[in-house]
Amino acid sequence: MKKLLLFIIVSMLLPPVSAQIVGIRSIERLAVPPCDEGVKVSAISPQGDYVLLTTASNKGLTQWTISTQESRLLTQAQGAGYRPVISPDGSRIAYRKQQIDDNHLRMTTINEIDLANSGSPRQLRAPSRNAIEVSDKPVLSVKNRQLMLTHDGVTSVFSPNGMQESYIWPSLSPDGTRALYYVCGVGAFSCRLDGTEMVSLGTLRAPQWYSDDIVVGMNDVDDGHEVISSSIVAMTLDGMRQTLTSDNVIAMFPQVAPKAARIVFTTPDDEVFLIQLDK
Repeated sequence: MKKLLLFIIVSMLLPPVSAQIVGIRSIERLAVPPCDEGVKVSAISPQGDYVLLTTASNKGLTQWTISTQESRLLTQAQGAGYRPVISPDGSRIAYRKQQIDDNHLRMTTINEIDLANSGSPRQLRAPSRNAIEVSDKPVLSVKNRQLMLTHDGVTSVFSPNGMQESYIWPSLSPDGTRALYYVCGVGAFSCRLDGTEMVSLGTLRAPQWYSDDIVVGMNDVDDGHEVISSSIVAMTLDGMRQTLTSDNVIAMFPQVAPKAARIVFTTPDDEVFLIQLDK
């Protein structure tokens, strides 16, 4: 009876049959701890063994291990939940710490936590008005609604769709050759770092790279006040599109762990779900 009930629950979460880009093994709800300030996933480790939880306002980071369901508070810093960067082996986490200085200016520090070390965080970058994540690769960021590209320590305006547009959710492809971003009111796009070979991906918000040619994002719909539906979608750069979740759940803000073939997402009710894909 329990197996039958579990099958019914999982079946309700699975999407209708559509073009297949990835194979779905299962979708399950994770029993993450509740928080009065709201819960969302800010990242999943490359190995897919833990997620980083933060609040609705990106305050703090908590490591939650999927197999053991154990929680570990890493920091309570403001801004820590906004795009933290996990090292390839999952052992280190770089995050932002936002503070207001004596001149009432918001300053951002880049800190790093070594998960094997219980000591204090290490500062990677001193407080700055424009803190860019630490990386050996080119870095995409947004400043004053414009898409910026930092390469070899030099930051310049990129904005391949024109400076009249507003840009959000930028990321670099795994091979470091293409940009992925969303133009507000228009849709998601990908192009090479010189602005050529631009591809329109349509409505695909909060997009993330799953591979060099597969992108995962959300297709959310609101009534002007709240989100009334949302699904997680996988899409190839050549236009093939697959819905990964059903209409029974409002699936939002995916985070991906391609090596583990895992995707996690949250709902407006602070629920966290794990999609296990075929490897």
